[in-house]
Amino acid sequence: FRNKCQKKINQLLQDENITLLFVTHQTAVAEEFCKRGIVMKEGKIIFDGAVHDASEFYKKMYLIKK
Repeated sequence: FRNKCQKKINQLLQDENITLLFVTHQTAVAEEFCKRGIVMKEGKIIFDGAVHDASEFYKKMYLIKK
């Protein structure tokens, strides 16, 4: 199932007129498909930038909270 989903997402992303909203807590998956990352907390954007930078921000935020 996962492979089928990945194939479909990759097909969609070939079209430059497509905007795909991909919501996940798995940063590695986000980095696989996305260019831009937005981190939200309590419904507010706290980071908006390159997906790798967003992943790092999210990981640091999560580690600090523990």
